[in-house]
Amino acid sequence: MNRSLRKVEKKLENALVPVKPDTGFVSELRLQIDQAQERRVKAKKVKIGILVAGGIVGVVVMVITIIRSLTSWDELLQSISGLFSKKERKQQTASA
Repeated sequence: MNRSLRKVEKKLENALVPVKPDTGFVSELRLQIDQAQERRVKAKKVKIGILVAGGIVGVVVMVITIIRSLTSWDELLQSISGLFSKKERKQQTASA
């Protein structure tokens, strides 16, 4: 069995002559492969960015919902306006 495989291997080796590809073809193919890889990397980054942005939006909505369920809008608006009025008073005293 080994001899017959070696004979077939020798015949194939003699019949099949290695082909040297054109350098232009090789460089063009390499460029296409590199560009395809870059597109995949960019698409992956965009997908991750969208997932992160969606997660951040989800957390913000959840925090707003929790705050809203614990307080009424009137109390929340008063708290926010109170913070702004304190900042304005500090700025007025600092400029005077």
